[in-house]
Amino acid sequence: MVVPLIVAADLAWLRWFLIGGRRSLFGLQPMALDLGIVPTLSVLAMVGHLIASRRGRGRPFLVGAAISGSVALIAYAARCLTMPETIDHSLRSISPAFSGWSGAGPFRRFLAPLGDAIFLNAGPFDLWEITWVAALLCLPQALIALAGGLLASWLRRPGARGGKADPSQDVAEPS
Repeated sequence: MVVPLIVAADLAWLRWFLIGGRRSLFGLQPMALDLGIVPTLSVLAMVGHLIASRRGRGRPFLVGAAISGSVALIAYAARCLTMPETIDHSLRSISPAFSGWSGAGPFRRFLAPLGDAIFLNAGPFDLWEITWVAALLCLPQALIALAGGLLASWLRRPGARGGKADPSQDVAEPS
């Protein structure tokens, strides 16, 4: 039940972002920087739902990923607020490489009908460009969340901190 709600909220945001509002939901300039926040928020909402649905018995990986992903999202938002020109310049400099990539043809053909359905032919929006920008902006946050989840799993593992894996195997040393 939660996943369809999150996907519906994301699609509604995307339509408003590109058609209705034509401005950033978070006050960021350029408004494309929102593409690094909304997908990460959606994933964190789903992870939070998984943790809550387990009634406090969250897996260490999920808890670690949620915490480190939240920290990464806050760092990204702070970076967007303090130095938006740097991110915008970087995106504009690599845009010709992604937009002109010859391998993008199959992706564009797949995304074109989806884009028409989402935007209802309301404008010249290239869903391929929106997709690669969102993926590029979310990749560092996703890697940090993954690393946090793996670290939490590793720290939770018996014997991970230099101790013995099974305390019952402790043998008293002769004195």
